[in-house]
Amino acid sequence: MHKVLYLPLNSGNIIQTGMYDAFNQCGVDLTVFDFYRKNGSNDSIRKGFINTIAELQPSLVHMQLQFTSIINGDTINLAKEISPNTIFTNWTGDIRKNVPGEFIDASKGVDISLISSMGQIDLYKKHLIRKDVRYWQIGYNPKLYYPKGNKYFNYDISFIGTKYNDNLFPDCKLRTEIVERLIDKYGRRFGLFGGSWGIKYDTIEQSQANDVYANSFACLSVSNFNDEYLYFSDRLLMCLASGRPTISWRFPGWESYFTDMKNIVIVNSIDEISEKLEYLKKNPELANEIGRNGADLVYREHTYFNRASELLRMVGLQ
Repeated sequence: MHKVLYLPLNSGNIIQTGMYDAFNQCGVDLTVFDFYRKNGSNDSIRKGFINTIAELQPSLVHMQLQFTSIINGDTINLAKEISPNTIFTNWTGDIRKNVPGEFIDASKGVDISLISSMGQIDLYKKHLIRKDVRYWQIGYNPKLYYPKGNKYFNYDISFIGTKYNDNLFPDCKLRTEIVERLIDKYGRRFGLFGGSWGIKYDTIEQSQANDVYANSFACLSVSNFNDEYLYFSDRLLMCLASGRPTISWRFPGWESYFTDMKNIVIVNSIDEISEKLEYLKKNPELANEIGRNGADLVYREHTYFNRASELLRMVGLQ
């Protein structure tokens, strides 16, 4: 049985239990080093990491070091000296205009750097020290996101997401315009949840998202980066997993995963969102079929178990 050491980026109420389950389902001997929530100085946490490596001698160390230098490149290189047969991978599920400095530093010792946007591979190869950069898409936890079979809905359509600063994200103005248009058209029938939208709109925990989507005739997914090839956030998977029809802003390569009006509803303009929504409301059986198909698809192909299996095959451990 292969030993896997996993360094998740756990914070607040967001704990990567889905990946814990996934690795265990894959049949590995899993150890979690919860570096981001450990007490103590960076030096003490790094020493704990090195001691764990020395004791376990794992086949794989899978890390999520994207915006933190608690475990840095020098520490990873020291770990490689102590456990020379170990493969080290580092993943980011977030996306920015530039490569985070912490991710660059970690690449001193990382064997394979993993990103969730195929469109940014060349950007990462240009900046990382070790150049093995691969596409590894985000997944979702089926224990948290699943169809509930609601027949009556509080909302015609719902969107969950924070309003960000456009200096960081190129399409935050688009998201803001979409939200404002939907508020004008649907009022309280538009479910909006997330930070910075105003005092009338609540921020919710991830654990509450499935209830919101299940309580919505349709779900909305719009990224802050809609022009990167094969990039989508886990929001899209959560929406689809709810079993309600998901209206998604188009992104390059969406056809590789989805089929429009079969398991997803793709829109190319703001006006299309309400047009497609009204069409679905007039055709509820079609809406329900699209929702069921979307949930079936992501459960087959996009759970954390799917991703963990892909990773183990990628590094030759499965």
